[in-house]
Amino acid sequence: MEKKLQKDSWVMWVLKSLLVSYVITGILLLLLAVALFKFELNEKAVSAAIVAIYIMATLLGGIVIGKFARVRRYLWGLGLGIGYFALLLLITLGVYRTLNGDAANMVTTLILCAGGEACKDIKYTDSEQQFEEGRMRRVPDILSVGM
Repeated sequence: MEKKLQKDSWVMWVLKSLLVSYVITGILLLLLAVALFKFELNEKAVSAAIVAIYIMATLLGGIVIGKFARVRRYLWGLGLGIGYFALLLLITLGVYRTLNGDAANMVTTLILCAGGEACKDIKYTDSEQQFEEGRMRRVPDILSVGM
């Protein structure tokens, strides 16, 4: 019974994190649509904004699942990014009944989604973990002094 409860908890972590990622994606795409309408953005600006939206949404979803998991955050984030991409791919197949674009675009999107999730933990080093466990004192950031 306890194993089933524990299994349900990680499934809920993934679902909640994916929900956060997709809600952020929806909000940011809606804002992009308004900006496109108001400012008549060119195609390059819209493409760059879509890439930024993918990265920001998956980054926030990765932060959420990292808070739940507390261990192996990098792998949880990477897995969530791949899940985000898979769900995005399924939605595209459901709406268009085909995949638009070539394999290079899909691989790039996969890397952006998985990398957006995983990049949040690049700065999370062993010394940061030691600080959280109380074995190390935090060194003040030089840039933040005087601000």
